[in-house]
Amino acid sequence: SYDTNSIRGRILADTDWGLWEADLYHNATRADINLLLDENTGLTTLFGVDNRITVGKLNNTFKAGPDHTFRLSGEYRAGTNIFVGKDALTTNNLDQGSDLSYEILGFGGLWDWAINDKLNSSVAVRYDMFDLNKEGPTNNIFINNPLNPADLGITEDDFDSQDRNELSLNLGLVYKATDHDTFRLTAAR
Repeated sequence: SYDTNSIRGRILADTDWGLWEADLYHNATRADINLLLDENTGLTTLFGVDNRITVGKLNNTFKAGPDHTFRLSGEYRAGTNIFVGKDALTTNNLDQGSDLSYEILGFGGLWDWAINDKLNSSVAVRYDMFDLNKEGPTNNIFINNPLNPADLGITEDDFDSQDRNELSLNLGLVYKATDHDTFRLTAAR
């Protein structure tokens, strides 16, 4: 079986302080998967995956004079994957499934500059703070599955606290040579 639920709320407000956008949504999916383990014997296992994600965003886009547009943004994202299943060999229910969850908190800014009627530049920066958490044993994430994290080289240490924060930078320069010809130069990290 496969069930999906979603809810979303969004507000836009054009104010004296710029265009504000607030966005909040939640998605939830439940999938029960019957996985064939052995074609010769027909051995299968049933496991379920619950996936949930919640995202909240706030953006403000404003102009500073006729040639400069700025956007400031913040985002919070939280996701959870819950894996539960039945051991194919013993047919015992595995109540001790594993939960993987993460949280991301990000802040960003954009500066768009219309240098003249033919040349435009943009500079965007974003900083994301990422936290990954796990409850339950790693080998129960995919029960009797060839995609078991241990078989993929993923260890318990991969879920421990590590620096997963990331700074992203995007630069762009657009030159409109004619009404039909545009040249773009971009760089990103």
